[in-house]
Amino acid sequence: MSASLCCEEDSMARSITIFDLNIVLQLLVFALFLTGIYYIKTKKNLRRHRLLLGMATGLNAISILFIMGRPFFAYFGLLTARFHEPSLLMIGIHAMSGGLAEVLGVTFLWKHSTNVRFKMRVATISWTIALFLGIAFYAYSYLR
Repeated sequence: MSASLCCEEDSMARSITIFDLNIVLQLLVFALFLTGIYYIKTKKNLRRHRLLLGMATGLNAISILFIMGRPFFAYFGLLTARFHEPSLLMIGIHAMSGGLAEVLGVTFLWKHSTNVRFKMRVATISWTIALFLGIAFYAYSYLR
């Protein structure tokens, strides 16, 4: 009897998907992000801050282009037709806040404009919102 239970448990196991790997990548990106913030706030090390945030922005851009982009465009028709549904609303807000954070992150790599602290705070808040909504959508879609 224990052998059949073992086999049933094995057949119920879910295989790892690219979205599972993406959530791990996003948590790594966020760890780089927080470490970069640490280096500017406590160590006043702008060089290390820029390096870590540049790595986080680059990894996030790769994730957007190669993992999250295609499903987003697949959902785009649903987003416009049924934007009021909670999961689709979550995707829309996730994409807007994540897109804003990514655009701001990329612009910070090349040029620091006036009022940079305010823009960095907006990027931080946007990135955090996108991360938490992404985790919520992942849990809702892939862990049920």
